[in-house]
Amino acid sequence: MLRGEALAPLRERNFRWYIASEAVNLAGTFMTSVALAFAVLEVSDDPSALGVVLAANSIPLVLFLLWGGVIADRLPRALVLRVGQVAIAVLQGSLALLVLTGVAEIWMMVVIEALAGLTMALVFPAYASLVPQLVPREELQQANALNAVLRNGFRVLGPALGGVLVVTAGPGWALAFDAATWLLASLLLAPVKIPAAVRTERSSTWSDLREGWYLFTGTTWLWVVVLAFGAMNAISSGAWSTLGPVRADETIGADGWAWS
Repeated sequence: MLRGEALAPLRERNFRWYIASEAVNLAGTFMTSVALAFAVLEVSDDPSALGVVLAANSIPLVLFLLWGGVIADRLPRALVLRVGQVAIAVLQGSLALLVLTGVAEIWMMVVIEALAGLTMALVFPAYASLVPQLVPREELQQANALNAVLRNGFRVLGPALGGVLVVTAGPGWALAFDAATWLLASLLLAPVKIPAAVRTERSSTWSDLREGWYLFTGTTWLWVVVLAFGAMNAISSGAWSTLGPVRADETIGADGWAWS
């Protein structure tokens, strides 16, 4: 693919604002994996405490994802994303303040991360379905490729940045930086204008939820893949994200963990 063709989606004003917002958002998101882990370990050195906080974020994300799909179909998706980003900025900012002032307790972290996971569940479907509305159909492949390059790049750079902030300023300031990135991402998304979806028929929220659930459970390959990858993530990512920071805290430190 020629360079000009690969960058073609950037000619679209909506996509330029979206990709700028996404870059800021990803920087904070991937940084949080390090910042949150060492913030929890600053409050408690019990590995189970870290596991509980991480689970508090993941469980609502899984349970309420279908609700997010219904919301994405009923409300303007850019608006859903902006509101969700501001909500997570407030939650992460609150967590940062608790850590910085030294009053944070594990139960507080669990509540905040559960609310953050719930918010992510409600806005993620809107995020996942937004790109096709920002570029012409013939440029969708290039737009998805740019998005993937950005995500994979920050998958490496984000934790490294988080580790640097944790070591130099502390986990509380790293979480505060994350909160700021969510707020900035929402501001960058504000200029994105998308026509509202036209609903040809009215249906209740519960009706939409049942339809989505029946579609999911009725598509065998889909739920089998979801269960398989869920089990793999629970075993590999769960152990890595929980035991890894604990051992790093005792040996190589946050900076070493961020680069591992």
